Order: sequence, then structure tokens, then C-alpha cells
Amino acid sequence: MKYAQLLDVSCHTILQAGLPQERICLLYNALDSIVSHHVNLELVGDRLQFCIYHFHEWPDYTLFLIPIDFTERVKGEIKRITLEFIRRFIKYHRMMDITDTPYFEMSEVCIDYVDFEQLDEEEKKDLYRKEKLFRSYEKGRIHRKLCRMHSKAFCRNLEEHIRNCNPSSNKEKRLLELITEGMSLIAKDSPHILNYDYDYASEKERDFEPPPLEYQFLLLFHYGYGYQRHGKRFSTDCQETYNQTPVSFTFITPETENFKPDNYPERFSRWFEKFVEHVTYNL
Repeated sequence: MKYAQLLDVSCHTILQAGLPQERICLLYNALDSIVSHHVNLELVGDRLQFCIYHFHEWPDYTLFLIPIDFTERVKGEIKRITLEFIRRFIKYHRMMDITDTPYFEMSEVCIDYVDFEQLDEEEKKDLYRKEKLFRSYEKGRIHRKLCRMHSKAFCRNLEEHIRNCNPSSNKEKRLLELITEGMSLIAKDSPHILNYDYDYASEKERDFEPPPLEYQFLLLFHYGYGYQRHGKRFSTDCQETYNQTPVSFTFITPETENFKPDNYPERFSRWFEKFVEHVTYNL
């Protein structure tokens, strides 16, 4: 009732008669009719609570993966700046490596079960390349590169380094511009992208679990076989269920004053697309 008053609308429901279940349905319908966002009624702990939520504009069935192989093709100050920015970015948003997901493990199992003797020479060479890549992700050069991204800083006072950097080419200048823009996404007062993780259709027992939001934001070395298999598994899961996307939500309490979703996920996705496209095709 208080929330309805804050919205400057009237909320009249007859709660005096009928079973508790009927009165709860009346209350849900009343709230659903006065808010412009979606409404869920959920059991939180041992009590029922309303959750108001809003879907952000988001690209469907998209994996947000940051590669780091391109940093080996840039040199000097811009390289240290780029590596430090990515290190801070994945730490701020709690991004895992691609090897931390079950998709990567399932892809590796698929390789192990291939009947080597049934392959022709080209297929054997291709399988050897894939096995070599997976071994590198497990305990080789790529593994060490990914681990380094979760370690100590590549440079101190990143903001000052960005201001004083003189790129040697237009491609590096554009990279620096994108990094400068991306710094606003990891500022102290910025949200974390995983804070928008809300499963609006959650069920206790279901045949297929939707891919968690955290599996859609990952660090990888390059867009090789591991990425292709990860993307294939992700797409297959989405065919059986639905794709979770960032959602703003709030649980209504007597202290709730308003619910005004921001545009952070939209800003995040637009920047991410520009950054990955540039480093993939221009560097």
C-alpha cells in the first residue's frame, strides 16, 4: 500500500474474505497492475516477497569474452597499460577464465574420446593441434598467461600512465581511447555486471538449467578451438532453455522508496563490443 501511494496510484484489494492463497493472488494482481515493470512473488527465507524487475537491452545469445593474445603484438607503454586495464577490468567484474567453466571441460572430454585410428591424415593433424592447445590452457604457456592476469599489477597509477601515453599509430591511439572509455565501467561508484544476475524464471527442479550469467563473461587467450567449443555448448544449452541477461531488480520492503533502473548494462555491452572488435581485427 505504501509503495502504491509513492507511485501516486490507488491500490484497492479485498483481503478480508477467501483462503490465504486467494488473498495472495489478489495482492499480486494489484501490484502487477500498478507498476510498469515485471513482478515476481518469491519465497525469500521463510517469507513471501515481491520482486520488481526490468530487462535491459542486451544482445541475444552473446558471449562477452576478452582475449589477451593481441597484447603480444603491441609494445612498450601501451602494452603495460592494456594489460593492467584488462587485469583491473576482470577483477572488478569478477570474470573467470574460460577454463573455469564446465563447457571447457566438456570440450576436452570430447577430444579425449575421439577414435584416433578412424581419422584421416588431415583430421589427425587437426586433432593434434586441438590437443596441443588444450594442454597449453591446462598447464602450458597459455595457462601461465591467464594466471598472470590475476596476479600483481603491470603498472602503478594507471590513470597517470594513460594521460602520459603517446601511441605510435592510429590503431594504438584508438585502443587508448577505448581503454579511457572503459575506465568509467570500473570506477569506484560503478556497478558490477554480475550484480544484474537475476533468474526471473527460476525453478527448484527443471530439466535444463540456463547458462549462468557468470559463464557469459570470461577471459581467454584467443578465439581458437576452446572458444568455438565453448560457444557451441552455450548455444546448445540456450536451445533447450533460455539465455539469462542482465536484469535490474529490487525486493519490495516497507522501506522501498522507488525503483529506477540505470543504463549500466547497455553501456557495458556497447563498449565491450567496440573494444573486442578493435583488438581482434586491428591489432
